[in-house]
Amino acid sequence: MANENEAKIIEIIAEIFEVEEDQVTKEKSFVDDFHAKSIKIIEMCATLEDEFDIEIDMEDARKNSTVGDAINYTLGLIAASE
Repeated sequence: MANENEAKIIEIIAEIFEVEEDQVTKEKSFVDDFHAKSIKIIEMCATLEDEFDIEIDMEDARKNSTVGDAINYTLGLIAASE
């Protein structure tokens, strides 16, 4: 199930940041590679919350500087909610 959830997280990130899914790798930085602004981060968090029925703490979200960080954080919240 984690692989399915991870694929959905990548799909959401690609959609929010308007990039191809193959460009969304765990090493990519939201700020450096996707030029993320706060509004995009908030939009991503809201979409992830809705998709997975989780609650993301915005302070924690700010600590997720890479795609890999965001995936691991989100998967952790999903696992904790099951």
